[in-house]
Amino acid sequence: MHDAWLLFHRQNNAEILAPLSYLKTIIRNLLFDRRRRSTFESTTDAPFEQAIGNVEVTSASPEQDVAARQIMSRVMDTIDAMPERQRKAIRMYHFDGMKLREIAQELDISVALVHKLIADGVKICMQIRKEEL
Repeated sequence: MHDAWLLFHRQNNAEILAPLSYLKTIIRNLLFDRRRRSTFESTTDAPFEQAIGNVEVTSASPEQDVAARQIMSRVMDTIDAMPERQRKAIRMYHFDGMKLREIAQELDISVALVHKLIADGVKICMQIRKEEL
């Protein structure tokens, strides 16, 4: 509680519209941090076998690996077949890590249009993925 109050008190209270909600959020976040820290600390001093005992094994079978590669190949082919602006926008956003504003400047279009192009392209890719599963 003391840590939460100190964090709350450091803020400029004139700018906080709902101080009680803000204080509750600080408390919740501190509890999450404390839980994460205690989980981490309980595994750092434990023997290796005990620490990995709770780790779920999620290795894919060879068949699942091949299926995932085929789906990815179809998705990439679909992206390549999209109109040029949409293809470029998707590649810049998802593969190059560019922001919407940067893509809009590069393609000389609005941010809203960039968002729409990417959202429509992702929707098409998700449909292909669902068809394959």
